[in-house]
Amino acid sequence: MAEKISSSKKPEQRTIKLSEIYALIEPLDAKPDSCFFYEQILYSEKVEKKMQKEGVAWTVEFMHRINDVHVNHDNPLVHQHKDYPLHE
Repeated sequence: MAEKISSSKKPEQRTIKLSEIYALIEPLDAKPDSCFFYEQILYSEKVEKKMQKEGVAWTVEFMHRINDVHVNHDNPLVHQHKDYPLHE
């Protein structure tokens, strides 16, 4: 027999803090087209721990932002640091 799922408890709303993401990828700003810097940041222990702690949504946002800085570094929209709520 199926159990009734209680809908009284709403999931906790989390926020992706872009300021934290940019703090991690800031060294790439010095040479945004450098694959060496890109890979050094991407595979760092600090980023790995943050990905494990924050989960999939944070990791996807991090990957999106670091790729934008690396590939589209001349686009001013890439450098916006506003935090926004995460809708899961």
